[in-house]
Amino acid sequence: MYGYSSKKPTNRYSGNNCNSNRNEQRKGPRCYQCNLYGHLAKNCDKRSNDHSDVNKPKNALFVAFSAQAQSSNDWYLDSGSSSHLSMDQSKLNNLRKSAKLQITTADNNQMVTDTVGSVHLTANVAGSQSDVNVSNVYFVPDLRVNLLSVSQIVSKGNSVLFNASGAKIYNSDNKVIASATHVNNLFKLDILTKCETVMTVRSNKQTLWHKRMAHLNVDSLKRLSKLVRGINISDFSKNGICEICMLGKSH
Repeated sequence: MYGYSSKKPTNRYSGNNCNSNRNEQRKGPRCYQCNLYGHLAKNCDKRSNDHSDVNKPKNALFVAFSAQAQSSNDWYLDSGSSSHLSMDQSKLNNLRKSAKLQITTADNNQMVTDTVGSVHLTANVAGSQSDVNVSNVYFVPDLRVNLLSVSQIVSKGNSVLFNASGAKIYNSDNKVIASATHVNNLFKLDILTKCETVMTVRSNKQTLWHKRMAHLNVDSLKRLSKLVRGINISDFSKNGICEICMLGKSH
């Protein structure tokens, strides 16, 4: 009488191994690039993608702002960019070469830059002048807009508060150093041009001495500046409006 054993064959040519070999044959050749079946390594998509990245810069960033044309004097806050970017090299100071940076915009335009510098901006904060120095600004000749990176601003200890009408940038002392206006879904920085800056400085000096001299009128203030030292006003204007003086004259 023969005994029955439930133990399966253990040699490497067992039925399971044969089935596995037949399954692999049905799948096709094995690719040693991606370790999958059905194609050879020379035809592997992963290999072509790896080769396409060889010449790409190691540093890359995505810009949420689409590359639509804007004025070279305008600056916009961009939460999608990890670096400050400028379209106009003439606006930058202390230019130097840097590691190549690849930039991809929201509309899939790709650009490369290797030049970085700094820019001085004169912000208009509720009618007052605020000087803002921005470092590590990349010059991108093919870009058609100037962008300030929100992440870079915050990394310097500042904070940015957005609302429906615009945005405000606060320094570490919680002082507003710049503001932006919400226009067409963009946050445009409120800045002064060179001409506006000169007019603001001139107006501020005249207004300051007008208040110091107990709201002295322009003609008298002009004569006084010639008689004493320290009142340095290069040009006087009668276009300024003093609300206190207007209120006093109305009574």
